[in-house]
Amino acid sequence: MKFLSMRELRSSTTQIRNILSGDGKIVLTNNGKPAALMLEIN
Repeated sequence: MKFLSMRELRSSTTQIRNILSGDGKIVLTNNGKPAALMLEIN
């Protein structure tokens, strides 16, 4: 499971799509604390 910041979410959407297609899960952090979980939906 990969951890990414909210800032990375805004600036790297292509990278996030690639991570989701490979790993299937991303934890988004806000100020270093987990804030949301993104899951791939087929």
